[in-house]
Amino acid sequence: MESVRADTVGTAHDGDALAVRGCQLEDVAPAAVLDAAVRDRPWTAWAGPEETVAATGAAATITATDGDRFERVRRQAAALFADRDVQSSLPTFARPRLFGGFAFHDGDGGHHPEADWTGFPDANFHLPAVSVVERDGRTWLTTAAVGPDAESTAETALDRWREKLADASPPTTSPPGIRIRSEIPDRDAWIAQVEAAVDRIDRGDLLKVVLAGAQTVDLAGSLSAPAALGRLGETYPDCYRFGFAPGNTDAGTFFGATPERLLRRDGRRVQTAALAGSTGRGDTQAEDEWLAEELAESRKDTHEHALVVDAIREQLDDFAESVE
Repeated sequence: MESVRADTVGTAHDGDALAVRGCQLEDVAPAAVLDAAVRDRPWTAWAGPEETVAATGAAATITATDGDRFERVRRQAAALFADRDVQSSLPTFARPRLFGGFAFHDGDGGHHPEADWTGFPDANFHLPAVSVVERDGRTWLTTAAVGPDAESTAETALDRWREKLADASPPTTSPPGIRIRSEIPDRDAWIAQVEAAVDRIDRGDLLKVVLAGAQTVDLAGSLSAPAALGRLGETYPDCYRFGFAPGNTDAGTFFGATPERLLRRDGRRVQTAALAGSTGRGDTQAEDEWLAEELAESRKDTHEHALVVDAIREQLDDFAESVE
């Protein structure tokens, strides 16, 4: 889940104007902000090595379901940010951004009750009405509004949320517990998939295969998204943690933690990372370091890593002036 940011002054367009206001906050816990944010939809959470974001509401929403969804989102985003009144004192990281994502393939968005992704269009982005960003030891509250009364709406929301977060405290909840747990596919189907993958590798059809399974759980009680994301942060502090709940009340909530960010673009420079091979976690820091060393020296895992590096380079060579 990445974002499109408005950093520079734009030109006017025929749509409604965008107004953005903000202020710096002191001594506000990100978990407390997220607890307040998830009470309304849509909401967004993002945490990584560089920054933590909690956002709620939608000043504007962009969706697309056709094959040209990337271009349609780009055009709508450009129109949204073209006529904007952004408070000049806002640091770059606190300026307005669109949060959301794209399905991997056209038509992956769920459009029937049985679909896992019901309520998630093929492309879905929103400009948060309220967002709190923590970066470089600073925390900023930002509000955004679109329309003829955008300026007063953003300023009123800023005052309201500044007061609301002044006494906010992190939630205290207990895990709901699991009643039923099931694996998809089952053991026999999984073994069949592994055997089929090995056969294709032996025939030379494939170099590397990553098989994935799913686990479905029936909880004994309600799940707190802030608490779940907090637990992910404790367990995987070096990973990117994310949460996204679209405005559609029929949709679920997509959240998790991933060790890799697929892509970052700054102007004409694109950054990505090759990550392959895995191992377990130790009970101590020393055991973690030993496992990491074993992983780095594994012939199998270094071979898999090299395959990923080569695949990324091949994909980028067609578009890049140079690949480092």
